[in-house]
This record gives sequence, C-alpha cells and structure tokens, in this order.
Amino acid sequence: MHPRRARVFALPAAPASVGVARRRVRESLTEWGVAPEACDNAILVTSELVTNALTHP
Repeated sequence: MHPRRARVFALPAAPASVGVARRRVRESLTEWGVAPEACDNAILVTSELVTNALTHP
C-alpha cells in the first residue's frame, strides 16, 4: 500500500497560475517517486482544472 501524500499551495486567479500549478505538481510527484506516465497524467488534469477554475469562476 502506498502512503497518502498531499501538498497544498495557493494560486492567484491569474493565467500564469496554470504554469505554476503544473510545475508544483511535477516537483511534488517527482519528489515522491511517482512514475513518469502517472506524473504526466496528473499534470494534464491539473492544467485543465486550474484553467477551468480561471475560466468559470
């Protein structure tokens, strides 16, 4: 069983936050040893979620 891990960070409501979120997720998942394919998938989902949050407040 894998340990549960979480990281929280605040982002301003600005387009640049999408890139910041992707970088922070990649850094966290890499630090935790997540497989590259799973990391790429999580980054894609992160990008979509943050973009949607900015587009549909």
